[in-house]
Amino acid sequence: MSPNFLLVGRQEDKGWSRILEQALAPLGKVEIVSEQDAADRLAKHECGAIVIIDATEVKEVPASVSRLRDRCPGSRIIVATASPTWQRARDAFQAGAIGYIRKSWDSQKLLAAIKGVLRETL
Repeated sequence: MSPNFLLVGRQEDKGWSRILEQALAPLGKVEIVSEQDAADRLAKHECGAIVIIDATEVKEVPASVSRLRDRCPGSRIIVATASPTWQRARDAFQAGAIGYIRKSWDSQKLLAAIKGVLRETL
């Protein structure tokens, strides 16, 4: 079964990514991948998964969003950050992200934030 969510992050991260996996369990499976792996999958038209970019794991978030959207223009990309600012949010949205959320350690808040983004973009 293919994952419902691709988290651009680090496999060895046992912290926030595990909280995210728990939070999204009611919605489906989360797979942690590198940015390159996510891009390769999108290029192969595996566009069904929602991509969540952990902003702490990517050097240039807007450039990453753009690269992923280039691979699959219909891809749904959410950026998660520990330090949100309106400027960073604007840049992510201008690059093609559908959502910009705060990284929370509360799985219920994460689930609500992601459900909110998905509800707004359907």
